[in-house]
Amino acid sequence: MELTDAKFYKRKRYLVAAFVFLGWIVIYILRMNLSINIVDMTSDRIITVGNETWIRKAEFNWSLKEKGLILSAFFWGYAASFLGAFVAEKYGGVTTFGTGIALTGLLTILSPILIHWNLTAYILARILEGVFEGISAATSPEVLRPWSTPAERSRLIGGVTSGYVLGTMLGFPLCGTIAYYLNWEAVFYITGSMAMLWCLLWFSLISNNPNEDTWISSQERQYLKQMIPSTRGKIVYPWKQIIRSKPVWAYWNDRFVEAWSTSFLTYCLPIFIRDVHNVNIQDIGILSGIPHFCGMVGIMGGSVLADYLRNSRMLSISNVHKMYLSFAQFSAVVLLIIAALWKNFLVNIICFSFFRLFYTVSIVSYLTLPVDIAGPYSCFICGFGFTSAAVSYSLNPIVMGLLVTDHSIAQWSGYFLLLSVFNLWAGIVFYKYGSGDPQPWAFDHDSVNTAKQQSKEEITSAN
Repeated sequence: MELTDAKFYKRKRYLVAAFVFLGWIVIYILRMNLSINIVDMTSDRIITVGNETWIRKAEFNWSLKEKGLILSAFFWGYAASFLGAFVAEKYGGVTTFGTGIALTGLLTILSPILIHWNLTAYILARILEGVFEGISAATSPEVLRPWSTPAERSRLIGGVTSGYVLGTMLGFPLCGTIAYYLNWEAVFYITGSMAMLWCLLWFSLISNNPNEDTWISSQERQYLKQMIPSTRGKIVYPWKQIIRSKPVWAYWNDRFVEAWSTSFLTYCLPIFIRDVHNVNIQDIGILSGIPHFCGMVGIMGGSVLADYLRNSRMLSISNVHKMYLSFAQFSAVVLLIIAALWKNFLVNIICFSFFRLFYTVSIVSYLTLPVDIAGPYSCFICGFGFTSAAVSYSLNPIVMGLLVTDHSIAQWSGYFLLLSVFNLWAGIVFYKYGSGDPQPWAFDHDSVNTAKQQSKEEITSAN
């Protein structure tokens, strides 16, 4: 069946995808605003107005270990991401995704009050933000599942999740500029208000599935109903098979290392630039955003290429995933070693930019692989992948604080070499044990045949 009743921009599934895309932008701006703010809050700044110049003293005197603790607090809560599968099953993906962002936005607006009042209270708020954002992030595949057909799933999910790269890319210069011209409190107020505005539009326009939507055309509703396999009622998880599955553990291991690598670029890179290269707060925001701009290019190109390889059958789905994920890690090993040994600012930025580019090419695999191997259980597999990532995110700033004690480039180089070892390990493990094939415990014989037949019809239509 082909859909010809409306141009692509009038199709409701693309509006849903666009709002999830914007939601990812908001999620990551809320997540990383502290990465820039913590530099401004703990650094002296030279301020010039007209002919007058003075030094504004740092408002807080936190050590690098304390900064690592504050930055990691978010991810203690983010470890609850796996709960997204169960919350979404009960309340629906749209409600869960939107509510998590709304609550995070509210806590962000309250952040300046909490910081001035009590640091422990703010750390607890960051933990709660991590819980809410983790549940939202893990739920996004569930939001899109009723709206994405098999033949366009990689493009749709890849395009949507590029919002997290764009959010990071825009968030650094946005927060740096706000902090430079206003103050760090304004960063929290403005980014939190952006989240609340998005939520207002989200709950007004988006429905859980095509059957509940009042804006969708009847032809598009019928098209989605025909092309997307029907789902069972209440999901009963095959826990024993999931826990024993090597492809599942290879995926979770990969998510752990990917998150460690990503968290360096998001949370530690601004500190590295300030420590080693002594750059001002506005320029830190711009320079830290360069790798994420490259990441935006990578995720868009990677999702299109993945669908092409899949639909043309040049590679099996499993080999597409292996190629994407293993290449990301093996290339990261080379780039991190270069950055560690060649201590030059321009070389560092170039290495980190390509590091981000290659990693984001693989993002489409991180989000589509659970659907491919686990079908109806994909939300839990993906959610626990976010939990694995959260553990990594929370440990990374703490390890950085322990290894980098004197702000020297030599200690940073040691940290880069440690990260390269992690990536080498993940690349080898996934190449040996990873898979993108449907697992027998996730699909019964009839559903596998049905899914394959529908995918074949979609691929024929797409070609």
